[in-house]
Amino acid sequence: MRLLFFAWVGLLAFAGGLAAASRPDFDDPLLLLQDTQAHWSQPRYISRLEPQRVTADATFVVRGTGFGAEPGVVEVGGETTEVLDWNDFGVRARAPDHAVIGAVTVTVGGDELESPVKLTVYAAGPVLVLPAIESVDTPDGSDDVLPGDAVVVHGHGFGATPGYAFFTDAVTMREHPFANPAARGEITSWSDTTVEATVASDCWGRIPVVLVFGLYSVVSPHRLRCPE
Repeated sequence: MRLLFFAWVGLLAFAGGLAAASRPDFDDPLLLLQDTQAHWSQPRYISRLEPQRVTADATFVVRGTGFGAEPGVVEVGGETTEVLDWNDFGVRARAPDHAVIGAVTVTVGGDELESPVKLTVYAAGPVLVLPAIESVDTPDGSDDVLPGDAVVVHGHGFGATPGYAFFTDAVTMREHPFANPAARGEITSWSDTTVEATVASDCWGRIPVVLVFGLYSVVSPHRLRCPE
């Protein structure tokens, strides 16, 4: 009986040794990490777009996971776009140069991922440039002027329809545009970039040139000097 018992124990030990030899040593951290990565790799998907509305040629970011380190292909509405940055959790790309509304797809490693929402790309509109005075030419090139002197105002956005030129304090002009008619000079020429006018009779001290036209009132960046 004792001999049979020891034979049984030996058989169990031999079977356990075979089982241990046939599986990885999960006490080894490196082997455990490799096994975890193999069985728990992150799924590839797109979670959101940032932002969801952009203008043509602007940049946007595709957020998600599983994109990997090597860049793939990004499309907006079936049109391939330029990829600017790429990592496992986000892709930055450039929007098409025209208006379009469509899903964003990311193709990587044979997988084609589609965004849960569509990207809206607006056509780039004209840039609004506000009117401004850049400089004022005087007869002798200095800041000193006299009533009746001819000055030339340079700038942009003045339009084609003549307005008014005032030689007075800008704050006063904004509060009361036509409060002092004597501060208004005579317009001799008007274009979108150049206005020629004569200095007003009521010219005193350091004053700017103020052009008033349409909905705008623009002030020269420096002041002229009239006799005090």
